[in-house]
Amino acid sequence: KRLRVINPPANPVDEEARQQLVFNESQSNDVERLLIKLVRGYLPTSFLEGFAALQMSIGRMRFPNNPKAIFTSNRHIYDDVFNVWVADTTEHGSRLILGQHGGHYGISKFSSFAERHEQSVSDSYLTWGWKPSPSSVGGIILTTVGLRWKHRESRSRLLLVADELWSHPRSIYTDIPETSDYLDHLGLLVRSLPTSIQQSLELRRHLGQRLVGHPVETWWRNQFPTIDLGDPLIPFSQVVKNAKVVVVAHNGTTIPENFSQAIPTLITWTSNWVEIRDEAKPIFAKLAEVGIFHEDPVSLAKHVSAIWDNVDAWWESKEVVEARELFCSQYARSVPQPRSFLREIIVGKSTMEQQGDL
Repeated sequence: KRLRVINPPANPVDEEARQQLVFNESQSNDVERLLIKLVRGYLPTSFLEGFAALQMSIGRMRFPNNPKAIFTSNRHIYDDVFNVWVADTTEHGSRLILGQHGGHYGISKFSSFAERHEQSVSDSYLTWGWKPSPSSVGGIILTTVGLRWKHRESRSRLLLVADELWSHPRSIYTDIPETSDYLDHLGLLVRSLPTSIQQSLELRRHLGQRLVGHPVETWWRNQFPTIDLGDPLIPFSQVVKNAKVVVVAHNGTTIPENFSQAIPTLITWTSNWVEIRDEAKPIFAKLAEVGIFHEDPVSLAKHVSAIWDNVDAWWESKEVVEARELFCSQYARSVPQPRSFLREIIVGKSTMEQQGDL
């Protein structure tokens, strides 16, 4: 159900009220004391000066008063009115079930703030397969439910999916800085490809690049004057239809989404800009063994050249399918009846049995 987003009320800062905020600083170190001072200056007004008005905004959303369960994978990230409603209803007995938002979860060595926070505040945490805690549920990949990738004989492109480079990386994610060797890595990959495959390459730039750092188009044009930079505004689902092979150069949502749809996909990164947690290492070792994962861009280019004339024969081979299924069992799981699967988690098996739904 898509719910109307109501922006939180705008209120002026009340410096006197902020100075009256009381924090327990008895056990704090210097860094914590500094952060406490920053909280007084940077706390959103909707959490203090406008909190009463924020609570009054709930009625405009026409939410139910006391639902048995609340489930979302993204609303809690950006909607303050939704969050204050959740806080109130969960205090009165509603269960909060949060779903994994996308890629990176469960794989990155350093879990994001979102991953840690979602597990700590939810009654049940629905992942895309992996199980990080007793309160979590090994769920399914939600973003590709009902999607099927159609095999097309006319596929001819090599699609290179690049990440956004940050001029000032955030601490809550493992962002790739502009000063890294990321572009040099991708440049070496492209140069190592045969000319015929280079000519078929399309670059998929990240739509948010202009918001977080300097545009990368100039670098690509200087290095490869004839490269097809593509159009980041065209939906990925449309662009991928023409891809013979997709190369993903970051730890993002594209990997589990492609694997779940069996789209021929290769992965490349180095530990300089992507580190994975110990639980994921055996899976990526298996992906490397069958030629899906490459830390060396020259190795990846050679592999692309070797399989280019018959990608499907390699992608559908027994060892590659097994490696892909191993990944999907943890990070892109699918089930035959996803709606029934989700209903049992959200509504509860006993309730469904009473309603005759099982």
